[in-house]
Amino acid sequence: MSKVLVRNTLGEKTFGFNLPCDYDTAATFCANNLDGLYEIYEAKNTIDKGEADGVKVTVTGKNAQGNKHTFSFIAKSTFNEDEIKTALKNKTFNNVKFEEVYIIGLKF
Repeated sequence: MSKVLVRNTLGEKTFGFNLPCDYDTAATFCANNLDGLYEIYEAKNTIDKGEADGVKVTVTGKNAQGNKHTFSFIAKSTFNEDEIKTALKNKTFNNVKFEEVYIIGLKF
């Protein structure tokens, strides 16, 4: 299903929200329900990058002082744990240099 972004301007304030519909349906909704000015933005077709599926990875990194940072990302399903750890080792995220990398979650 397509999705549109509506930007509604009332006086000096602008509000934005998404609608789960196409442009024509959103235009009808806005004309019937919104005051002020509005703009409707519709996303272009999504691009297939050739990756059928990925793996949700959650990692925690620790520096020499003991500071930690945890974050999640989507990795190619062809990567294994050692490749992910090697790629993140000695990189800095949120002012924490990952001298030690721990994978705390892998969801296929």
